[in-house]
Amino acid sequence: MMVIGSPVYFAGFNIPSSQQDEEVEEVCIANISPLERQKRMRFGIQQFITTLVVLGVLMAFDVNPFWRLPLLFMFWAEAVSYFQARDTSPGSRKIGDSEERIQDSIELKQVRRQVWWVIFKAFLVALPLTLIAFILP
Repeated sequence: MMVIGSPVYFAGFNIPSSQQDEEVEEVCIANISPLERQKRMRFGIQQFITTLVVLGVLMAFDVNPFWRLPLLFMFWAEAVSYFQARDTSPGSRKIGDSEERIQDSIELKQVRRQVWWVIFKAFLVALPLTLIAFILP
């Protein structure tokens, strides 16, 4: 399970500037097992269904559409899980029940870049979904 404040997640902020300037080939580093990918995909699907149920309840009770805007966070969580299942996961390798820290600074830098790309893509998906939910009658 990912812990935001873990040293693995933020370890790259202390990389010397000479290493920061190195070119890193853009490859997707798969760092979770197929079982972990299935768990993330299942969570994403469950979160999406839950979000649609919450949206349906808000619409059924004719709640002010502005109350639909916090659905952004639910859509975002769903999209992050979906893209993690498809692409990457943050800062360490999780194979089965064991988690292995990534020691190679170049690989860690690439994984960190992938993590931010996943978060950004998820936001780009969540924002239009939220806007659609907002404009529904």
